[in-house]
Amino acid sequence: MYVLPPNVFVSFDPGLASLLLSLIPVRNKQVIDSVFNGTTRRSKITKLDKFISKKGLKSSIKYASLFQKSIVVNDKCIKCKKCIVECPVENLKMTDHGVQILNHCAFCLNCIYTCPKQAITTSKYGFIILKNGYSIDSYEKISPNQHVLPKGLLMSGIRKYITELTENP
Repeated sequence: MYVLPPNVFVSFDPGLASLLLSLIPVRNKQVIDSVFNGTTRRSKITKLDKFISKKGLKSSIKYASLFQKSIVVNDKCIKCKKCIVECPVENLKMTDHGVQILNHCAFCLNCIYTCPKQAITTSKYGFIILKNGYSIDSYEKISPNQHVLPKGLLMSGIRKYITELTENP
């Protein structure tokens, strides 16, 4: 499993977001080493894990579809095509009238966060958008901070992930 900084609802401390990104090569090395060593590292999958995964997948597909229908391109659009370049599933295209939203959104929010004029918005789900935006590039420029861990019960898995990777690289 890999953990990345979230791009919806709640923003992480920039030092924590940077830490999570800096741990990707550490995690990659662990995965590669285990493959070459023939080590199998699997945790026991519980019924709760299966249930959450199944519900999570179904809801993410549902919400991506709903979200895509709410995407609006307003008249601030300068037709720079940054949103089109950054869309991982080619859900946007440029027409004579401007950016057109297609029908296979991945719910990644790249179009919203990369628009230099904030011309792409959502008509219904603005509450999920981080007010200060989301930029992996900006997190990569910040020093990782191992002393700021996320708080709360729902973040316990992330705390464990960070502890495992920083104590046993």
